[in-house]
Amino acid sequence: MSPNERPKVVVVTGPTATGKSEAAHLLAREFNGELINADSVQIYRRLDIGTSKPDAQMRGECAYHLLDIRDPDEPFNAETYRRLAREAVASIAGGARVPIVVGGCGFYIRALLQGFFQGVGPDPEVRARLQARQASEGTPALHRELQTVDPASASRIHPHDTHRILRALEVWITTGRPISEWQRTESPPRHAYDVLYLVLDRPRAALRERIGQRVRAMIRKGWVEEVQALIRLGYDESCRPLRSVGYADVLAYCRGHVTAEEMASRIDRATVALARRQTTWFRKEADAQWVEATDHEALRDRVERFLKVA
Repeated sequence: MSPNERPKVVVVTGPTATGKSEAAHLLAREFNGELINADSVQIYRRLDIGTSKPDAQMRGECAYHLLDIRDPDEPFNAETYRRLAREAVASIAGGARVPIVVGGCGFYIRALLQGFFQGVGPDPEVRARLQARQASEGTPALHRELQTVDPASASRIHPHDTHRILRALEVWITTGRPISEWQRTESPPRHAYDVLYLVLDRPRAALRERIGQRVRAMIRKGWVEEVQALIRLGYDESCRPLRSVGYADVLAYCRGHVTAEEMASRIDRATVALARRQTTWFRKEADAQWVEATDHEALRDRVERFLKVA
């Protein structure tokens, strides 16, 4: 690769349970690739079963980056991910291998490929006031306020996504201008990479069935025991990853707040809802190429053509 040539990066993403990990692993083996994790919970150590983290055999066959890089109570954000993932891309491409980004966190993937809005710096006083309000009024109340002052952002941000709601309100209060307007009027950054953005797809009914099967399989594999081990180590709901989809419900079961049947049902519903949100996100990504998850030949052909283009 010449000094002025943009590195080629393959992205394999899609809604949860579509088979991203398996597909990306096969591509890495075939096309001399290394994998960069883009799952926001797989970065944490000891959260293995509930994240469907690649097992020891897969890690022995291919190099993986950004797995198990933080303890559950350590802070991590999209800017840190962007920095570490870009370092991984540079290292992989510099070694004449193919960086393959795999995972379902669309925000992390966008941060890596494009960066994100940074035009207004944080205001500690405003943020402290908003955090105090969040503690007393709750996140949904702040989301309702965001719907009033910045409906465009509110439509994209989940009512329980505290971090992004606080940031959007902080920008509004600090500048008197919605963050959605700042994002729309700032010039988008040039892609640092030549990207093939593949989104795996499955029919809705088939995906729902696959989610249910996977939830039951993870429980049989020892998901409850995994969370019990985390509790014994002193981790609880104050840790961000233990509030993620699935882990919050297993933790509630371990606390005796729900039955095993209720736990499984809640995980299933929450995972289906996550898949819907992810689908909505990826539908808005202009460069996304949707591929049927079971059509491995089509997936392979797209990657082969992409890598052959000079």
